[in-house]
Parts: sequence; structure tokens; C-alpha cells
Amino acid sequence: MPLYAALANQVAQPTAVDIAQWPNSVGGRIKSAATLDTSNVFLPIGMKKLIGFFQNIGWTWNPSVAGRQPVNGRALLDRAAAGNGECGYPAQALAILLTAPRPWGFEIPAQDVVVQVYSGLAAGAG
Repeated sequence: MPLYAALANQVAQPTAVDIAQWPNSVGGRIKSAATLDTSNVFLPIGMKKLIGFFQNIGWTWNPSVAGRQPVNGRALLDRAAAGNGECGYPAQALAILLTAPRPWGFEIPAQDVVVQVYSGLAAGAG
């Protein structure tokens, strides 16, 4: 089971293979590029750079492919995502990365991380 899926499952533990592959996963690369300051505040890497990590694995934005569930974010972080989806995919991925235990995430309490859901028209639509 991929690392972020195993962490979310809370039953399965990441395997030795999952752990060994983590530094080269999208989640591992994002974690390496971002940091927390001394008061445990996430220092963003910038949305453009964050989306760039996903685009490097072939993911593209598509407003007709729903991605509001955490499973969509885990798929992106584990490199198991569908080729496209709405903005919920990277939003869920970032939320999972912020709340995942160290060293795989930033271990910010889940109650402190909120994914806002937008339900209006896609940019340029209508």
C-alpha cells in the first residue's frame, strides 16, 4: 500500500518499500522543498511550485473531474493519481501533507487545517 494511503488507513503500516520510495514520491519532494519556521508555522513553497510538482507527474487541472475527497490528495502524493482533476486534488494533497506525521508530513493538528470548498463556476466559464 502506498505510504500516504497506509498512513490514512491507520491499520496498515507503510512497508519498507514505501518508506524507501518516499523521498522520490511527490509528497517526499514537496516535503523537502517546504519548511516550518521555529514556531511550527508552515512556510509555503508557493502554489505555482506546488502545482508544478503535480504537473511533473502528468497531472492536469480539469474542473469536470471531482477531487474533494482526501483519497484524491493521497493519490497525488503517492503518485497514483488519475491524470487530471479539479483543484480539490492539490488542496487535499496539501492538507494531508500538513497533517501527516513526521517525517512524512508536518504533523500539524488536523483541527488546524481546513480545505475550503469552492462550488462556483470554473474560471472563464459561463
